[in-house]
Amino acid sequence: NTKSHSEQSSKSSDVTFNNHSEGHVEQEAVASGIRATGDLTLNAGSNINLVASGLKSEQTLRIGGSVVDQAALALAEDGGAEAAAEKLPLNLHVGTLALNNTTWNETQKGFSGPLEELVKVASFATALMLAPYTLGQVDLPEVKIGEHSSTRTQDVLQVGSTLSAQDMAIRVQNTAAFIGATVTVPGTLAISAQDIVIDAAAETHAYRHEA
Repeated sequence: NTKSHSEQSSKSSDVTFNNHSEGHVEQEAVASGIRATGDLTLNAGSNINLVASGLKSEQTLRIGGSVVDQAALALAEDGGAEAAAEKLPLNLHVGTLALNNTTWNETQKGFSGPLEELVKVASFATALMLAPYTLGQVDLPEVKIGEHSSTRTQDVLQVGSTLSAQDMAIRVQNTAAFIGATVTVPGTLAISAQDIVIDAAAETHAYRHEA
């Protein structure tokens, strides 16, 4: 969800002008969540991705594990192979959602029309008249035809994911990645994967002022 607001104003006369603009753009996230008063089990044939979401179990949270393979079950009914066949997700990614927020404030003002040209000529003439007397020892006063001021900030914020349970078991074939995530387990936590990645998610703040 993105919220934005901007205001612009402009004032001018025959000899001056003043323009102003300010506003902001703000992003918000509505997180998804699954909560179970008992056990909570997630499994998939490919990948499991959690982005700015929450999983909570009052008892045991399992991601990846044993499921009943229907073909094997059919063979087992005929006295054949094992009924239970373990199938694990390929990868688990528990990550963040980046939100971009921007604010700005800009102002432009100065002379316009014939007066602008007159100020330019007067400024140049004054410099010529004073040059022989100053001999470079004194800085001449600056005559500003116009002024510009701009301030802009940009922030990148991260909304993370949470996993919470009394006990937790995570099993995937390849990579289990936790990026900017919070995992809370008072009891036992077990993670099994080819690679386990636990990393931070960067937030940034940029400020720029021009005048």
